[in-house]
Amino acid sequence: MRSFRRREKKAWASPEDFHYAAFRPLFYSGKIFITHRDRGIFRMPCYELFLDHFPKIELESVDEAKTRKFMILKALSAYGVTPSRHVAYWLGYKVKETEEILQELEKEHLVAKIKIEGLRGFSWICVEDLAKLGSKTDEEDSVALLTLMDNLIRDRKWLQQLFNYTFEVEYFQKKGMKWHVNILHNHEFLGFVNPKFERSTKRFIIKDISLKRRLDKDEWCRVLDRTKELAQFHDAETIQVQRTKSREIQKALLNYGFSKQSKGEVLVNLK
Repeated sequence: MRSFRRREKKAWASPEDFHYAAFRPLFYSGKIFITHRDRGIFRMPCYELFLDHFPKIELESVDEAKTRKFMILKALSAYGVTPSRHVAYWLGYKVKETEEILQELEKEHLVAKIKIEGLRGFSWICVEDLAKLGSKTDEEDSVALLTLMDNLIRDRKWLQQLFNYTFEVEYFQKKGMKWHVNILHNHEFLGFVNPKFERSTKRFIIKDISLKRRLDKDEWCRVLDRTKELAQFHDAETIQVQRTKSREIQKALLNYGFSKQSKGEVLVNLK
């Protein structure tokens, strides 16, 4: 009854009130949308009725065919390059229907069909991204830290096919679970950082770092600089690196910027 009264007062509901299957069709049809998320690790989504916030917008006036094209372009742009089956899965469309819309977009010179070496069938890409395939990637040198919610990470089967990289998701009920913050260096996934943020102490804790291969000095510097930026974004004052499983990684952390050691752990002051 408490959750019902709270929902009635604030006019929102979460998967704690109803099974997620009840929200999915309403969410994808535009009847409800996520207004905020609860506090905590999982950040439970909270939904409200679309018309309660935008009463003057008539959804029936939106052209369905144009909307489907728009959604497919947005999905394709988010993934960069992917097969039609993948787009259909995330949008909830039928594969045949998705293929037909992509062919229409191809005639409008908005998307293009390409063949990726080593993969079966064809994939699709936005025309504006097509030119990037021929650019010199050797000149790029950037590091991104991507969580489980990022578009590139959410579908691990697709990630394995395109980047030859995947990982096993661990759930919150598991003791000592890992929260994968994946390290993307240019076009290669190097591994992941397993962090935790203590808000009470403003301490950003790195439980472990798992890597697919050895990193050179420049790569370590860029990965650790990006990690410091992530910690500062969360308003952390200190980074604490616990004893990692790999002595090689622990040594690298001490050599490349994480130099102050206390009780076998590495501490970095961000202030």
